[in-house]
Amino acid sequence: MRLMKRLLLLLLALVGLSALALVTAGPLLIDRESMARRLEAAVMADSDLIDSGWTLHLGAISDLRLLPHPRVEMQSIRLTYPVAPEATQQEAEQPAGALSIERLAIEGRVLPLLQGRLELASIRVQGLALNRPLNGSPGHLPHDAQHGAGASSARHATEPATKPVEAGTSADLGPVLLPWWQSRAQRLDITADHVTLHYPADQPGPAWSLSQRDGDSFSRGGTARVDARLHLTGDNPRVNATLTLESDADVVGAAGTERLRLRGLRLQGEDVAFGAARPLPLELTGELDYLLATGRTEGLHLRLASGALRLRLRDLAEEAPGTTPMQRRMQLEGLDLRAWLAEAGRALPGSDQTLRCVAGDGLIALTPDGLTLSRLRLSVDGIPVAGAARLGSGRRPGTELALSTHGGGVDLTPYLASRPASAPDLEQNPEQNPDPGPTGDLACDPVLDDPAAWPALPQPEPGTDLRLTLAAGQLHLSALDYQDLSVDARVGGGVARAQIAVGAFYAGTLRAELERPLGQNQNQGRNAIAAPGSTTALRGLASEVDLGRLLEALRADAEGTPQSTPQIKPQITGTAEIRADLTATGHDAAAMRETLAGNVAVSLRDSRVAGLELDELLIRAGVDPVEARGMARLSTLTATAQGRDGVFLSDDILGHSPLLRVQGSGRFEVPTDRLQLDLEAELVQSPQGPDLRGLEGIRVPISARGDWRQPAWRMELGPALGEAAQRLLQQQLEDNRDALKALEERTGIQGLEQGLRGLLGL
Repeated sequence: MRLMKRLLLLLLALVGLSALALVTAGPLLIDRESMARRLEAAVMADSDLIDSGWTLHLGAISDLRLLPHPRVEMQSIRLTYPVAPEATQQEAEQPAGALSIERLAIEGRVLPLLQGRLELASIRVQGLALNRPLNGSPGHLPHDAQHGAGASSARHATEPATKPVEAGTSADLGPVLLPWWQSRAQRLDITADHVTLHYPADQPGPAWSLSQRDGDSFSRGGTARVDARLHLTGDNPRVNATLTLESDADVVGAAGTERLRLRGLRLQGEDVAFGAARPLPLELTGELDYLLATGRTEGLHLRLASGALRLRLRDLAEEAPGTTPMQRRMQLEGLDLRAWLAEAGRALPGSDQTLRCVAGDGLIALTPDGLTLSRLRLSVDGIPVAGAARLGSGRRPGTELALSTHGGGVDLTPYLASRPASAPDLEQNPEQNPDPGPTGDLACDPVLDDPAAWPALPQPEPGTDLRLTLAAGQLHLSALDYQDLSVDARVGGGVARAQIAVGAFYAGTLRAELERPLGQNQNQGRNAIAAPGSTTALRGLASEVDLGRLLEALRADAEGTPQSTPQIKPQITGTAEIRADLTATGHDAAAMRETLAGNVAVSLRDSRVAGLELDELLIRAGVDPVEARGMARLSTLTATAQGRDGVFLSDDILGHSPLLRVQGSGRFEVPTDRLQLDLEAELVQSPQGPDLRGLEGIRVPISARGDWRQPAWRMELGPALGEAAQRLLQQQLEDNRDALKALEERTGIQGLEQGLRGLLGL
């Protein structure tokens, strides 16, 4: 009996050792190369990769075992797409890999395996790289990448392999974010040191039954922990960031409505650089639900923080039922924008007191046509602004932006003031960080009001990279006021153009066109800020303008005095039409004034010129003093001028009044504001005017020298008055020929009559 027990124990031990040997050595007997090829074929057959032109390659299976826990490890996994037929040689030489993984390890749990179930414990990816070659085309995304990752094989059998998203419909972040970014970035590379999905010991992982073939063979797991360390690099715009990602993730919902839930999402980077800005910290936190069947998100609540910047993104399901499902509410908390940009090494023009309180909100959606912003409400230092925008995708490139101001008047002057020459160039010397000014002392929580009407986006145009429309009820810029202003600006082909219309401009209207070539740099692309040597062209027409009010506004701004100062009268008044065709070269106001050139034409009616005060001469001519003041007003005054290097010359100044004719020439130096006029006023007999009694033709030289705001006028009136007196005396003597003879008789001076007649030309 004892012998039988020993034999039984020996047999059991032998069976156990044999099973253990089989479990341990079994994986060594598998042809791993054949297994890798079968996995490739299975993945390609169960997706749209083949139809989309993509290629999957699985490298060596470096580890395959069952104990102490099931594990399979693969190396050198690559998902590639073909180079486009129209690609240049440089593009064709770029790496074609869209996705590559150096090492992929999948681990299961041994106890469920002994119970006939394969349960996932963790997935770890090392050396992941997602890159877009220089100007390469990523081809067509696989069907699952476009329409969600939870699609079934049955759906594949009934739907086309590449079902496009209909134009104009709302899509979600997943399906279009990557191709949208790729259409805008010249190159974008995403690498990861590691990406790990791990189910803690107290959470079951997804499991598959090894004995069942029906729908009950799969059971979902609990909550997994995801963590990763990512690196992003790209250009146009430049991107350089190292980010850590962590989140809890699980899958919930009935069959066909499954959603991936991310909770405790946190994406963090210490030195995130975008464009030419200095690196800043960045943190994205929140939660969202990703619908596996549709690729859409719900329950979105995200918060982006970067220094003082706080941006929130959330769903609209409860608060705005009329919006489309894929729109999100975006909210920018009150921000000292100038201080935040100084942190990023970006210096803006304008007064230090501007851009100290900026806040806003709006609706954001990512569609196949691009990233759209609608019903955008902004408050900029208390100025209410409404807007809409679209950042185009590859199918509809370009950017459109519409802005409008509402409420009271807006003074743009402090926002466009030039930066002092002594200010450090933060782009070239980012270490020179000036004091950004007040950041936390001022409360910034403005009320955001809806406008009476939301601005509509302008239509995109071929060859236009940016189109901007601006509408303002009342705007003040530099010295001038503009009412009912509209601007339509376009940027494309390295040139910026703008059409400007002002419905109320000093009792008249204004129409203008601006054109300026744009510079280039590696961080901002070909449409950068205008280069210092570029030339601006201006064509404009001001009609029915009150010239006196316009000149008064310009004078008051230049002198820093209030308008309507009683001691200073406008040098010229009247209703004017002004045409200008001008060019100027340079990047600042001083340089442009020194290079200003072109043609100007001015036509006035009912005009009065300060230096043409000929009332005394007209009164001497016998005109009633009350009528004389009106007779000196010019019914018309015209002039043209041609300019070069900031100096404008005119030789055809011509004006008319009922009793005067004015003509002459002039010179105006724009850089120094110096004016020089040489005029001549001539008395003329008008059929409708009073009788000048033979005084027509008397000429008065008039000149002006000095600053145009208050030049020194000089009128050589003495000779004209002498000639007028002589003519009047002659006329009286002609009327009374015996007066001189009577004078000779009374004085007894022989020849006096004849001498006086010769002296007076009688």
